[in-house]
Amino acid sequence: MPIGDQYQLHHFSIRIQPGVLIIEADIVDKPGSVIRLTCQPSWDAQNQKMLLDGFDIKTKSKNILVKSAGWVANKLIHGKIDKKIEEQINDLYQSMREKIKTQPLSFPIKGQGLINLKANSINIIKLELMEGNIEVDVEVNGVFNIELNSLSL
Repeated sequence: MPIGDQYQLHHFSIRIQPGVLIIEADIVDKPGSVIRLTCQPSWDAQNQKMLLDGFDIKTKSKNILVKSAGWVANKLIHGKIDKKIEEQINDLYQSMREKIKTQPLSFPIKGQGLINLKANSINIIKLELMEGNIEVDVEVNGVFNIELNSLSL
């Protein structure tokens, strides 16, 4: 895989282990080839940003060019890749945060009614990777509207 070539990935697998995020995907144009990205994400609550530390790229393949691509990525363009992914994650978070603030969220209460939330501000206080899940503490300020069996509070 010469530098600058682009390949499509499919069959993504995302695994969460304590403090570690692992993403694997098959390389479409190189059958039997897999790329694996690992990092230790941390949350900067003050700046509402995800930080990626310990970013590592590995490739598994019978193709020598694909095998060497992971090494090249780690040695030559390591800082650029992790910062680009970090930027994209944070841009996505900010756009989702703004969308939630402009569109009310609705949560059904099984057989009882509905809770509507119009958020004015959303801040993630803590984000921690656990075995198989992510624990998130969120502070939301806004207006709640609770509808219970035709009653409105």
